[in-house]
Amino acid sequence: MYPLLLTIKVTITTVNLRFKDVCNRLEERESKLDTVIENAEEFQTASDEFADWLKDATRIAHSYAPIGQDPDVLKNQLNEVEVIFKTSLVITSCWSSPFL
Repeated sequence: MYPLLLTIKVTITTVNLRFKDVCNRLEERESKLDTVIENAEEFQTASDEFADWLKDATRIAHSYAPIGQDPDVLKNQLNEVEVIFKTSLVITSCWSSPFL
């Protein structure tokens, strides 16, 4: 009887150790999955912002009149382009994330 009891205890101990190992690996995978989900959400937000900016920039670019010869018209057109350029700098800074 005693050898059978010892065998059962060893088996239970082995199973417990394996179970704890599986639990630890599961926790590691959960942590990695959380990180991936967070990165995906950040990417989606940046992508949505870029798509919105691109639609606006395209609309503005299509609305431009031919380049004027009048200095005041040129100045206004230059100001509009500078605004778009400054906006694009903000948008491109979003794309310098570690997941890209």
